[in-house]
Amino acid sequence: MGGNRPINKEQIYYTLGIAVLIAMIALSRWDLVTGAFNNTVRGLQSHPARVLWLLGEVVLFGGILILTMRVIPTKITPQKDATMFLIACIGGFLIESWGTQTGLWTYYTKETPPLWIIPAWPLGTLIIDRMSVQAKEKYGRFVGDRAIYGYWAFAVICPLIISWFAWTRMEHIGTPIIIATFLLAFYFKPNPKEDFWILVGGKFYVFFAIGGSGSRSIIGIQR
Repeated sequence: MGGNRPINKEQIYYTLGIAVLIAMIALSRWDLVTGAFNNTVRGLQSHPARVLWLLGEVVLFGGILILTMRVIPTKITPQKDATMFLIACIGGFLIESWGTQTGLWTYYTKETPPLWIIPAWPLGTLIIDRMSVQAKEKYGRFVGDRAIYGYWAFAVICPLIISWFAWTRMEHIGTPIIIATFLLAFYFKPNPKEDFWILVGGKFYVFFAIGGSGSRSIIGIQR
């Protein structure tokens, strides 16, 4: 964890905390764990193309778990992390409620939203926080002030993408609120040179965890 730096007790506590949280989620919905395992076993007995696709999803899902366990403990800021964790839980619940109730995406459990997916939001938030710091440390001197232009490119493109994605659900009261929240986050007192790195970390995590259709067969995302 954290390159060649020695592992301290706080990092061990963080790692154990993440492991306990994941274990609690799995135990609370053991029916989903066994169902995913049975589906995976059946899928591995299917035609070769399906097997390769499923193996790719299994590897990606495992990669997400490893990423979570390795990256989050690289920075120990308990008070800040607790605040981010709480805000991400609330935000994740509201976004999952909006997305599943409008039908923009569903889960095979048909829950709106499924509570077992909510912890993925704060864990993802903490990963993005760490990755943004690492990206800035590694590439900041090469990017320099160009980060400002990158930020404003994100500020234009991201709201357009979410608006396109949710366009067919504009009649739902949550949709304009979600879009307005995106705009507020980008345009209300921004710090482009710093916020750019958060967006870079966020985009990498989104594409890694979701963009590649990762683990959709395992956790049951449908769209």
